Amino acid sequence: MAHIDKGKLFLRAMIRALLAGAAELPLVGVPMKMGAVFWDHWVAGLRDVQDSLPEAERPGQLEQAGMCEPKVARAIAAEILQEARSAGSEISSEQQAAVLDIAAILPVQIRERTRATLSQAKKYGTAAHVALPVSQRVSAPERDEFYCSLLPLRRPQFRPGDALPHYNPEWQLIDLLGAGGFGEVWLVQHEDHKEIKAVKFCQDKIGLEVLQREVANLKQLRLKLPQHPHIVHMHDSQLKCEPYWLTFEYCPGGTLEAVMRARTYSWQEAIAAVTPLWQALAEVHRLGIVHRDIKPANILLDEQNQLKIADFGIGKIIAAREVVERKTTRSKSFTTKGYGSVGYMSPEQELGEDAHTTDDTYALGIILWQMLAGTVGKFPVCYEDIEELNAPDAIKQLLTRCRFYRRENRPQDGQALLQLLGNLVVAQPKLTQAAASLPPLPPLPPLPPLVTTPAPQAVADVKHGHYLIHPDGTVTDTRNGLMWKRCAEGQTWDGKTCVGKANTMSWDQTMNVRVEVRGFLGFGKKERIEQKSWPAFAGYNDWRMPTIEELRTLVYCSSGNQKTWNDTNKEYFRCKGDYQKPTIDQVVFPNTCSGFLSGWFWSASAVAYGSSGAWVLNFYLGYEYWYPRSYAGQVRLVRVGRVQ
Repeated sequence: MAHIDKGKLFLRAMIRALLAGAAELPLVGVPMKMGAVFWDHWVAGLRDVQDSLPEAERPGQLEQAGMCEPKVARAIAAEILQEARSAGSEISSEQQAAVLDIAAILPVQIRERTRATLSQAKKYGTAAHVALPVSQRVSAPERDEFYCSLLPLRRPQFRPGDALPHYNPEWQLIDLLGAGGFGEVWLVQHEDHKEIKAVKFCQDKIGLEVLQREVANLKQLRLKLPQHPHIVHMHDSQLKCEPYWLTFEYCPGGTLEAVMRARTYSWQEAIAAVTPLWQALAEVHRLGIVHRDIKPANILLDEQNQLKIADFGIGKIIAAREVVERKTTRSKSFTTKGYGSVGYMSPEQELGEDAHTTDDTYALGIILWQMLAGTVGKFPVCYEDIEELNAPDAIKQLLTRCRFYRRENRPQDGQALLQLLGNLVVAQPKLTQAAASLPPLPPLPPLPPLVTTPAPQAVADVKHGHYLIHPDGTVTDTRNGLMWKRCAEGQTWDGKTCVGKANTMSWDQTMNVRVEVRGFLGFGKKERIEQKSWPAFAGYNDWRMPTIEELRTLVYCSSGNQKTWNDTNKEYFRCKGDYQKPTIDQVVFPNTCSGFLSGWFWSASAVAYGSSGAWVLNFYLGYEYWYPRSYAGQVRLVRVGRVQ
């Protein structure tokens, strides 16, 4: 009973947050568009109820919450609504109906976001609190994003037991599998012979365009690649009247994302896993189709744990006629900026350039890197993130070419990836059978050397935005007069760019920390923290650690959207929306390593509520947080310079 109570406690926290934002809740079938205040309240409420438990018990609480029946969740919501009215809150009948409807599918949403990951964790013997992002081992943004994903993106339109609209009434909706930005995904079953399918509903005009594009692509794939073992098959479609839908084969094994959270891969296992995906994309690319949303969440597992590529909704059939159409109607095209998934989109895709098969090879390279790095939701930001992998140099070259090379030098399609992999098979005969079964392929020309984009080579000061770049490896911010070293400590300025790898050190190594002993028998210890002396550079010997406020001025949010909020008398800060990463000017500060794995920079600011931590900033998200002082971080030094 105690375990079930913990699950209900989690649901109560979710429903209280819903009630706090009741004025923003949508009509039936309308997307959720909640404001920043709601999201802060939502995340804080779920964090608090989870943080009251030991880390190992948090997944169990989520499991118990997900096991609740819809009627139980509605009953909890009704209790909370009555408590709010008794306390004097005014709640309209429309708001009450919205809270009850959304509360009823909260357990379903929790199951959809956790079930596959927990199942894979059990299969591979991984602790549940390690597989799910609910512990201190993951970054604060990743954990917050997970809690945000537990809110359905739409108020549900259908209920279990409803007949599939505009179809044989013997097909009935059984279980809500998910609610996305386009609509709802349900499991449907024939009441006589018990056959099951997945049905994807679309509930707006943009969603209809997504479905129309998806059905066009899938019909072509079904015609040219019938029953391909690594592509999710479409069964039927209804796009004549609302509600519009497509039906697909049901893949009960969850997603590749869930598997990646639950296990680690050797490089041989990773290559064996991605090889059939690359083979499938090679076939798709031959038909002139670009997926453009390849990511672990769009790769499903069937009942035999076979990987299958799903969701061709923003795929693009490349034809001369459509290229002309895209250039004349770019504002309505699915190739414009914003379509695709952040982190897996190629730079050209983020800029809204025309669809190209290299958009998919970029994403496939990111997925392989994540499998080798043992992470989900983190991405390689600098060359060191690839060089640090435990993998052969040939794989590192392949990943570097996918991630850091321009479109024209990237592997051009799935077949090019297979050619590179074929060369690797020749060099590494002990690959697993899945990879070693590839046919021999002709070798590609040797990879060109890695080329970093150097900052301007100046013989005099050069103006770049609000920065004044000096030829001695320093730069002045003309907004505030601060002078910065262009390289992190440990890197060397060679007159053109920063070379070498940045050093990492604990916070106490960056500052002068002295412990004074006072009082009787040595009781009453007190720390005195001061700036330390750093070696002279560019003729200046007054370099120092920046405060968190100064370090924050280096963050560049290309989205123009920055978020701040107060907590414990300190201001959190991060970029939001779609923005380029890293969030620092790479011309001014070249080769800044800003990945999740090693990209944190220390400030001189100790945590306000104690001396056990200090403020850090990561230029991947433009995100600041506090770290224990014993952790390792990078350093970028500053001095007071001249105001231009």
